Amino acid sequence: MKTKNLVLFAAAAGFTLLSCNQKSEKKETTVDSAGYVTNTTVDTSTTEHAGSEIPDAGTSDMKDDDKFLAESYQDGIFEIEAAKLAQKNAASAEVKSLAKTIETDHTKANQQISELAIKNSITLTNTLTDKKQSKYNDLAALSGKDFDKKYVNEMVDCHDDAIDAFEKKSKNANSPEIQDFVVKTLPALTAHKAKADVLKAKF
Repeated sequence: MKTKNLVLFAAAAGFTLLSCNQKSEKKETTVDSAGYVTNTTVDTSTTEHAGSEIPDAGTSDMKDDDKFLAESYQDGIFEIEAAKLAQKNAASAEVKSLAKTIETDHTKANQQISELAIKNSITLTNTLTDKKQSKYNDLAALSGKDFDKKYVNEMVDCHDDAIDAFEKKSKNANSPEIQDFVVKTLPALTAHKAKADVLKAKF
């Protein structure tokens, strides 16, 4: 089975309001009926805002708030795309319901991150990291009960990490706007984790 890679695009409408430069490497690709690109690698294009030279998430000289937003945005992309996959591949109605909630909440969160990025001249990467792409590919290879178990376990782990990062940022954010976003987003993350824990106990 050929590995399917995602080509992901920033969803925030606010991105069109600023003068932006798009840097991308065009590649000849084939898109299948499910909307995935085959026989190619993921495009590592980024959206750059005017006056911004911010490194990718994980770079040591990146400002702490900037790094937090960039990493949270990339994590959100993974959870949104995994949730879409769950709504097609899962056997359990409860898993599909959780996935729908996660898709809705993380789409909203990523739109808010995009708006904060514009205000703070932060570069957001619109593709999955290699690690997240690998996790997505593992999920895409499964269906039914096998998918349910893998997806729920993945959501427990993802939300453990996210809650830890958001709780820390709620105490040390340099920007009041970012702190406000973190505090308002934490309840949704906690609710996702609680539901995933309940489902994990069933599988």
